[in-house]
Amino acid sequence: MHPLAKEVYKAVYTAHAEAYAKLKKMHDVVGSCSDVKEQADFAYALRETAKLADDLRKMADATRSIAEKICCAVAVKDGITDPVRTEYCTATPRIKMSATLPNKRTDPERYAQLLEFFGMTDEAREMDVARINWNGFVDYVTRACEEGRPLPPGVDMEKTYPVYSLSPLRRKKGVLEES
Repeated sequence: MHPLAKEVYKAVYTAHAEAYAKLKKMHDVVGSCSDVKEQADFAYALRETAKLADDLRKMADATRSIAEKICCAVAVKDGITDPVRTEYCTATPRIKMSATLPNKRTDPERYAQLLEFFGMTDEAREMDVARINWNGFVDYVTRACEEGRPLPPGVDMEKTYPVYSLSPLRRKKGVLEES
């Protein structure tokens, strides 16, 4: 495994353990504090803490997504169809197809056609009680493309694209474990 991958994991692991221990202490203090100003400050600090944690998660997810796409692209280029096995994990490159969904506000007619195709009533659509599930839609488009069936009404064939992922990503040993 690349040393930087281990270094980043170790930094996040260490920071997580330290922050989690402090948050547990804070949880007890927050529960016993009756000062309204102090509680407002706790709420503010915790909101900002959550933003930092979320930013870290977003960056990790974005970088993971790039690694998955490159892994899949190289596997396709090299003709690899079997799972990729490393000392740390087993990853199976998956390539599915998707399409750009019509926008409810900018293209309501095509949006209505798509939801009607999947059996949604006009009332349910207007009240916005249900939406297309992204993973289900990707699976549907992938199957339709594999079987040579047309895409649902409202979906433009010209706006299809591949979705790359590693699935499942199975752990063999921890990131910091040595042989």
